[in-house]
Amino acid sequence: MGYERELKYLATLPNAPALPEGWSLGSELPVAQILDTYLDRAGVLAARGWALRRREVAGSATLYTLKRNAQRSGALHHREEIEAAGDEIPAQIMRELGDLVATELRELVQLQQRRQSWPLLKGSRTVGHLTIDQITSERVAWCELELEFLQDLREEEVEALAQELQRHLAAESNLRPSSQSKEERAIAAR
Repeated sequence: MGYERELKYLATLPNAPALPEGWSLGSELPVAQILDTYLDRAGVLAARGWALRRREVAGSATLYTLKRNAQRSGALHHREEIEAAGDEIPAQIMRELGDLVATELRELVQLQQRRQSWPLLKGSRTVGHLTIDQITSERVAWCELELEFLQDLREEEVEALAQELQRHLAAESNLRPSSQSKEERAIAAR
């Protein structure tokens, strides 16, 4: 089981922001076209505060991710996640869901994303990734900036890095902290 820690912002423009002194971006990775499908069983997962996502990217294996126990502090989002590749929901995730839920899952919402991504560096050390996602779902479109920290960073280190970035990004008129997940935003816009 992993632990996702990221700063999430809504962006009015799909541009990487200026970073604080001592921070930089590595070389841009190839742009990815992503199809995310969120699954649930009559709101059971949502009631638990969980989300199950199937991610399809051309040329890559299908990934299933179970996200749960989300916590937010300003733009900083923390949550547990289990991620595994497979054509069907992997057994590790099925065990977490339980048989009743897993056998009756239905598509809840789909998101199409165009993702730009860069390694995020503090000094010469990679501490995470910065992504800009241009997202569409049914009748809504928006842009999100995410700064996801590497899993091997200690919690206190993530807190210090996140605080430094949040202080700096607070002055960016193009950005405002996101209080919702992508799934929640798409469902609320229906």
